[in-house]
Amino acid sequence: MVKSSQTKRNVNGNSGNTSDAKSSKASMGPDSHSSSKASEKLKEHQQNFAKSAKEAFEKISKHAKDVKVDHKALIEGHKKNLKVLNETNKKCVT
Repeated sequence: MVKSSQTKRNVNGNSGNTSDAKSSKASMGPDSHSSSKASEKLKEHQQNFAKSAKEAFEKISKHAKDVKVDHKALIEGHKKNLKVLNETNKKCVT
């Protein structure tokens, strides 16, 4: 309990009227300078990320177009693997 002759101390340990601290914080609000700087910086980072992601996707799609796959050889290789797997499975069962 605080005696009337003593002054209350605020959170920072300073003596004084606590309503002054509350009013100064309220005046800053969400439209303060630091908040707007942070939102601008966030927008800038988002734009840079979107730009780099777009460039990466364009590179990948360009290289994907350049790749030529011999589908017949790929299918033949899978057929051979499946044939060997089937024969091994038959040997294990019998």
